[in-house]
Amino acid sequence: MQNTTPAANGRLERFVRSIEARGLSKNTVAAYCKDIQRFEDYLQSSSTDMPDLAERTTRVVRGFIQRVHTEGLSGRSINRMMSSVRAYLRFLHREKILAESVHSRIRGRRSSKRLPRYLNEPDAAALMDKPDSQNFQGRRDRAILETLYASGCRLEELAGMQLDDLNLKDGDIRVLGKGRKERRVPVGEYAVRSLEAYLSIRMQLFPGIRSQRLFLNRLGGDLTRRSISRIVKKYSAMLGTTDPISPHVLRHTFATHMLNKGADITSIKDMLGHSSLRSTQLYSHVSLEKLKKMYKLAHPRAEEHDEEKGKK
Repeated sequence: MQNTTPAANGRLERFVRSIEARGLSKNTVAAYCKDIQRFEDYLQSSSTDMPDLAERTTRVVRGFIQRVHTEGLSGRSINRMMSSVRAYLRFLHREKILAESVHSRIRGRRSSKRLPRYLNEPDAAALMDKPDSQNFQGRRDRAILETLYASGCRLEELAGMQLDDLNLKDGDIRVLGKGRKERRVPVGEYAVRSLEAYLSIRMQLFPGIRSQRLFLNRLGGDLTRRSISRIVKKYSAMLGTTDPISPHVLRHTFATHMLNKGADITSIKDMLGHSSLRSTQLYSHVSLEKLKKMYKLAHPRAEEHDEEKGKK
């Protein structure tokens, strides 16, 4: 990426400060920053100043989309980038850098929704049994897998979990989500037992450690998000999956299995920490095939009976 002008750098810095003040996660702020840096670079390379941007917003943004599309970005990534650009234009108007409010002129690209990948119930159960519970790393890894599957929490939420977030007596955990929103999520007996087994060996090996982080590495340091991802992929390889499983696949698995077992979508939304039902409704499509099978078995007029077919 080329160097932007001092004015552009100043705008970007102020924008970043404004979204940091909203309590967004470091990853979200970094993604915004990367998107807007790319947009500012495009403005500079196309010699577009702020008056031009206000006057020709749609044309400028269309040119930017064309640029990033030729660089191989997917429709989903471009839509995320457009969301960042809209937020940036709104900020520029609020700061009186843009005379007009132009962010509403930006529309995302229509893209087909990909259904989330998830494990079936036998594979999920088999994955939980892969770690060797006779040693520290195996107990920790089993607790990680069980907690991800039992709670549907995000990778960053699990990585940041503290000891005092656990309430194993009552079978629930506290999760600090996006925008530092706190929620309590129930976890089942399997997860509780795995966490108790891990905590027991954690205290034996690291009795005087000061860190309150729940999951530690073998040296007693805080376990990173990258390490947790590697742990999940390691056991997915043992399971024999074609594509490695990520922590997010376990989140999808949690939501899908809950829905299949009759949980209402509003409860799933709350447990996942979604701000609206729109994100959660994606899982209803995942269960559609199962619903069709149940319908054919249960509804008296779902299919013709054999004797009716024979008359034709």
